[in-house]
Amino acid sequence: MLFKFSFVALAIAALRQTVHATPLSRKTTNIAASFPKSELKVELVTPHPNVTAGSNGLRPDAVEATFPADLLLCTDSACDSCDVFDLSTIPFNECFIEFFYNSVAIAQSSGQGLPFAVFLTPPNLCATGTAIPAVNECFSTVGSDFDDFIVEA
Repeated sequence: MLFKFSFVALAIAALRQTVHATPLSRKTTNIAASFPKSELKVELVTPHPNVTAGSNGLRPDAVEATFPADLLLCTDSACDSCDVFDLSTIPFNECFIEFFYNSVAIAQSSGQGLPFAVFLTPPNLCATGTAIPAVNECFSTVGSDFDDFIVEA
């Protein structure tokens, strides 16, 4: 009986882990520590295709300028210790869950902005979220209830 219970518990634990697993590869950096700092204005909306403004506030003109671009999810509130995800490898319209972050940024070397939007969402609720409004700027999410994200094209 104990063996049967242990096997079932192990199977459930393995299944739970695959449900929460993510295909994303991450690296750690503090590249955004020098970005301008802002509080993220939380306006929960249904994620929809949109654009992320460039460093100068304008929309992107050329797709060639989109990449390299990285999503930074940071444990501190000033983008000083971040996990980095290459946006060119993140599938569109797929919810990625259970990340811990207190600030976020999109680092883009061209500063042109993105032809899509990155939404931060409450836990297990990718149906509503707040878009990261601009690249190369650090946004504090302290006090918000975000730990998931979705890239909408």
